[in-house]
Amino acid sequence: NFDIDQAGMKQQLQQLQQLLELVSPALARHLAAKDAHNMYFCFRWLLVWFKREFCLRDIM
Repeated sequence: NFDIDQAGMKQQLQQLQQLLELVSPALARHLAAKDAHNMYFCFRWLLVWFKREFCLRDIM
């Protein structure tokens, strides 16, 4: 997930986008219309998840 090309992180963001299309197609369409379908706004969320900067209770 933390390679220099960030391939792992990009894959996680793509999987998150695909999951969103399944569970909330309307939100997925809205994000695409706002050019946010790349899910980059979730980058920090995934960093917190992978790095465990905080205990799970604090981030939920």
